[in-house]
Amino acid sequence: MTFGKQIRMVTHGNIYFLDELTEQDIPYSKFNSVVGYQPNFTIQGFNILDESKSKLLLDAFDLRSSNYFPDIREEEYIEAVSTLKDAESLDSVVTSKGRTEQQFLRKILFRNKSISNCCICGKNLPISLLWASHIKKRSMCTLDEKKDFKNIAVPMCRLGCDELFEKKFISVNHEGLIVVSAKIDAYPELKAFINDLNRKKCLAWNNANKIYFAWHYDSFLSIK
Repeated sequence: MTFGKQIRMVTHGNIYFLDELTEQDIPYSKFNSVVGYQPNFTIQGFNILDESKSKLLLDAFDLRSSNYFPDIREEEYIEAVSTLKDAESLDSVVTSKGRTEQQFLRKILFRNKSISNCCICGKNLPISLLWASHIKKRSMCTLDEKKDFKNIAVPMCRLGCDELFEKKFISVNHEGLIVVSAKIDAYPELKAFINDLNRKKCLAWNNANKIYFAWHYDSFLSIK
């Protein structure tokens, strides 16, 4: 089976352009089970799944795009963050609401870009390698802070910056400069990897989001 993650329909109703094509080896038995077909059902010809079946399939086989952002309204985002609890589980409702939240934040940060900068290391990367990272730990945010979607999240790369920030090996001080924890002295290879970040300007730090960076920095200092 071949799936395209991004579909655009043009003026001719039966013409589709598919992007991000990936080959998938999915047995009919698993496919049928996920979308609710009979176990012995065999797909014949061109078949378009409805929205609910499409969501089930995308979630089950991790087929969602990292580059295409669905149109999520602000009201949907607010409803999602209002529903999610601090003690999150892996049930389908929480997973769906969490995905809505992340997709909305990614759309705010990246719009229609295909590449963007990590605010920590500054590397210009495909957006599939960037997270919409919460500055203040998400579980510690008030609902009002979660609703502050223009300022609560910044782009950090999956190459390491997001994890280093999350684990408080690095932070951003009150002048917007990246600070490296002294605890990296115990890890020479890690120290060599991140020393160049020390005292660099965080590209995303500004007057609107500095209160969230300040929370992270104060927490960073308490364990530094």
